[in-house]
Amino acid sequence: GVYDSDFNEMTLQVNGNKVTGTYKWADGRIEGTLSGHTLKGRWTQSNGKGRFVFEFNSDFSAFTGKWSYNDAEPASKWNGKKK
Repeated sequence: GVYDSDFNEMTLQVNGNKVTGTYKWADGRIEGTLSGHTLKGRWTQSNGKGRFVFEFNSDFSAFTGKWSYNDAEPASKWNGKKK
């Protein structure tokens, strides 16, 4: 689905429990693994990379998330909701 997020528009594709996506911020890409409503993985941009954790609501219409640089524990806000 397509989400409005703190880092502009994000498009996510789900294939089983694997999720890949792109977002319109510094050529951003994410990939992760979905377990229940929790998506954990890594982001890469033209200016850096790091980790993220997204917690989706029951119908996946929104998420509250955190991100970090490199291997640090995610702590900075990254939220979104479906367009």
